[in-house]
Amino acid sequence: MEPDKEDGNSRYLETRSTSNSWPKLDAGRRKKRSRSKLDILSRNSYLVDDTDVEAGDVNAGAGSLKGTETVITGESRFETNMQKTRKLFKRQVMTKHRLPPVPLTDDDDHSSFSDSTEQPKSYRTFLRDQRYEDQKHRDNSLGRGQLPLQIRQQNDLYEPQPQEENVGGLKGRRVMFFRNGDIHFKPKQVLINQKTYANLEKLLVDLSSMVETSTGVKHIFSWPEGREIKSIKDFENGKYYICSSTSKLQRVDYGNSKENHWKGGKIDRKENFLFQQDGKVQSPLRRPRILTIISNMYRDSREKLILNTNSQMNFEDILNDISNMVNIPNPPVRALYTERPPHQKVESYSQLIREFADHDNFLACGEEMLPFELMPKKPIAADSQGKSKKGVRRRNTKSELIRVSRDQSLSPTRESEDTAFNELVQDKVSSRFVAKTKRNKTDSIKVEINGKIREFFPPSVQQDDDDDGRKPDKKTKLDWVYGFRGRDVKQNLAVLPSSGQLVYFVAAVVVLYDKKFSTQKHYLGHSEEITCLTIHPNGRFIATGQTAGKTPDKGAHVRVWDGTSLSTYAVIGLGIFQQGISCVNFSDKGTMNAGKSNASYGELLMAIDDSDRHQLSVWDWQTEKVLAKTTTSSDPVVSGCFYPNDETILITYGKEHIHFWKMFLDKGKKIMRDKLSGVFEDYVPKFVTSVCFSSSGNVITGDSTGAILVWSHDENNVFTINEELSQYTKKAHKKSVSSLCMLGDGTLLSGGGNEVKAWDSINDYAPVKERILPSTAGHVRSIVPINKGGLDGSIYVSTTRNKVLEGSLQLKFKFIIQGHVEELWAVESHPLEQTFISAGHDQTVVKWSAVAHTAVWKVNVENPCTCISIDPRGRIVALGTTAGKIIALNSLNGAMLTTLPCGAAQINALGFSPDGKLLGVGTFDGFIQIYHVQEEGHQFFKTHISSLKHNIFIMHLDWSVDSKYIQAVLGDYEIVYWDVTTGQKIKSPRLVRDIKWATQNCPIGYPLIGAWQNLDRGDVINVVVRSQYQDLMMIGDSKGQLRLYKWPSAPSKANFRHTKVFSSNVTCVTFTCDDNFVIASGGNDAALMQFSVLDPVNT
Repeated sequence: MEPDKEDGNSRYLETRSTSNSWPKLDAGRRKKRSRSKLDILSRNSYLVDDTDVEAGDVNAGAGSLKGTETVITGESRFETNMQKTRKLFKRQVMTKHRLPPVPLTDDDDHSSFSDSTEQPKSYRTFLRDQRYEDQKHRDNSLGRGQLPLQIRQQNDLYEPQPQEENVGGLKGRRVMFFRNGDIHFKPKQVLINQKTYANLEKLLVDLSSMVETSTGVKHIFSWPEGREIKSIKDFENGKYYICSSTSKLQRVDYGNSKENHWKGGKIDRKENFLFQQDGKVQSPLRRPRILTIISNMYRDSREKLILNTNSQMNFEDILNDISNMVNIPNPPVRALYTERPPHQKVESYSQLIREFADHDNFLACGEEMLPFELMPKKPIAADSQGKSKKGVRRRNTKSELIRVSRDQSLSPTRESEDTAFNELVQDKVSSRFVAKTKRNKTDSIKVEINGKIREFFPPSVQQDDDDDGRKPDKKTKLDWVYGFRGRDVKQNLAVLPSSGQLVYFVAAVVVLYDKKFSTQKHYLGHSEEITCLTIHPNGRFIATGQTAGKTPDKGAHVRVWDGTSLSTYAVIGLGIFQQGISCVNFSDKGTMNAGKSNASYGELLMAIDDSDRHQLSVWDWQTEKVLAKTTTSSDPVVSGCFYPNDETILITYGKEHIHFWKMFLDKGKKIMRDKLSGVFEDYVPKFVTSVCFSSSGNVITGDSTGAILVWSHDENNVFTINEELSQYTKKAHKKSVSSLCMLGDGTLLSGGGNEVKAWDSINDYAPVKERILPSTAGHVRSIVPINKGGLDGSIYVSTTRNKVLEGSLQLKFKFIIQGHVEELWAVESHPLEQTFISAGHDQTVVKWSAVAHTAVWKVNVENPCTCISIDPRGRIVALGTTAGKIIALNSLNGAMLTTLPCGAAQINALGFSPDGKLLGVGTFDGFIQIYHVQEEGHQFFKTHISSLKHNIFIMHLDWSVDSKYIQAVLGDYEIVYWDVTTGQKIKSPRLVRDIKWATQNCPIGYPLIGAWQNLDRGDVINVVVRSQYQDLMMIGDSKGQLRLYKWPSAPSKANFRHTKVFSSNVTCVTFTCDDNFVIASGGNDAALMQFSVLDPVNT
């Protein structure tokens, strides 16, 4: 890091030398913004008595919260009539609800009235109102007695006699309770009397269960007076009250948030726009385009492609998507042409949207690069005697066609005979670009595998039609993601405000989980491991960052995409960021100095890369342009964010620091560090681990010592520690503060270790409540409110053991997302059910339902698990462990059957024989052992043991159909065969070329030759599985890719369908019993991915 620069007494530091002159800030010119008249008027508006009702509404009263604006008129001639009308109407309302009359004061003269000239109803008419009679009848039927009114008649009007007040509260007072700050909350009606509630504390306990808040109901305020209730006798019948967990009352329109009633009649002028046609000026958002993609070589293969024309997409990504849509003989798609002559080539996304806006059909070309109609026509050759060789024409091979198309692509109009062109086209279609050569069935085939030449023998009887090297007739689509990543990342949990969906990432997939309907959506735009995410302030867009891959097109970058349509809107920093992205954050609603920047609501995106100097950059994400950048620190940086009240202030924090930065976009586009802010006084924590903000603009930090500090700012935005507000929180947790979350009612939630605590920010951050998470959950990683603002106190808590819990400090927490914590190397499908079982290094074994996507049972075992096998009848689950033991479980309920020690070496491979009588065991020291299975898995007896190759561990094994032979793959990717009956190794692979294998777990062999030839040098196939119907094969490689092939796939470079969802090695893959799903796992990701196997037309 370059040395800091200082310019006189300037408070800002430059961390990178880009200019000799820097803008100086004159602190004396800064003035505190005075409150406007509008602010004063808005605060005075809270003093309006909106509990009054309109004089003409005789059905209003204690059950309504309909407020009217207070109008103070200067015309004294209306005062007498208005006062009389109000007194009469109050008597009517109190008589209906059996309330004692309230003496009127002079303040009643300022009551609000309707401008309508309709006179109030007389008291006789009011008594005859049918609704009043119905209420009286219901009171009598409920044993409430006759209406306690003494009625007398005078001047043809009835007036009630005054009643005595219900001082003792025996008759009860019916009141309504709202939640503080929540205009959408449906009020709770409570009958209060001294028999039910002897004191206020009993009422507060009951209200805490009825009105959910962050820490329980602690305060009750009368509405609209705002007076805090201190005694049970302070409640008045028919009044409204606000429940709060803090001592601050938020004045909002309680009870007024509701849908307007439907009405018929003439259309208002202001509603005419609803019936107008969308125009270019009225509707700036263009509609999506639906294109028809046609395969160049197979014109019957067509697919629909929907393009979001409002987004900027990468044209190469579109071509990659098309490669998985239509049948391309030689993928991927290299070029796109219009179907209509003259078959123009599409060069970019903008050209596709604008120049070819009138084209709907396009041709997708593979390595041939040109449509049929533009391919050069090969002239008919003749021999030395001038005779045509048309009758003995040979088929063009794939290499010839590609070479000719590339060489002659600049001359598409070369003249030739039409008949020869048609024959050439027929040759291309019939050959399918597959060069089939006749093989001698006795000859071996040599292939390079993992740097060594391996020899394979094809079966004696082979049907070439089945093994044609074409793409499989099925596709896979990601159906469900099991698990969560919270062990090693921080910024990985959010809630989409529009739908309430949980947003989190696992490996290279972003999951949008709808807990209510138990569904998932997946964003698959990333090519490598995702490291962070954030939600745009408008709740629509999501930004996610990924780490860098091994190729330039898979470099570190940030993607901004729509959380509803999953369309990508921006790809930021590709080729600029180095190792990865440690954090991303959108600018908030903060205000900026007028005329100094065009940045506004959520238009800025900040990102910190994971390089050595942790570069901080600010982007205009809509244009994908960087506005300013600087290096932050050579020490580790945990995260960063915008200051919500001022977008020109940024905050970064990490090892022994919290830095406040000032961004100058108007002068030089610089980011400079504020040297006066972020200074620790008493001590410097090892790490600042979390940050949040209060409504007053204070910055709250948590650190590795368990302390929570409050940083206040002055009029010049200098942030210093507020010792008075930090007195209660300096020893908040015993462990590091991993998360801070400020709720809408002013309650601060903090997570440290397995504790979740609440603090009252209004009362100097005094402690309020705490809850301890169960030991199985792990430590707190992040806290996110379920609802916007978190007024009900309901939260999601993610943990370091890859779990997500739902609950509050008032209610118990329950698990809603669970998964494995450590490496996952053992996954196997049940042979008779749509279930599968996973076992990991975290010593956890889980049986999952592939249909319900839930855990059937879960048990813990004594050792980390490395491999798994289920017997053919689906009753016994055998687990291999790192301690050299076999653990047998009951597949029905996970109950322990037995434990079998096999030696000191780790067990790498297990397999039951097809008849279920034998169990093969492959160990890390290169031995293979055979056990007899007896008494339904309660006993195992060793029958054979043999060393296949000294000091080379065994990775996988398969049984033959007749349970007589075993094939096994060693650590150096050599395949060996073993005769179970004799206990001897079979030396010649030619002898086993015709053996039928019950499974295909070994990743090498003759049926996989084509798959190996598709790999880049240095890549290997880790795992493979064959479908139950023996027509498909799924492989997982060392780059995290999954490839679906036809079975077998021996031809050179057989075609496949692929997807990438893992960030590293694929460790397990298995088909379910009916081949409807494929289950795959990644090792370090500890994630399980479930794919649906579908027809291409359904994807």
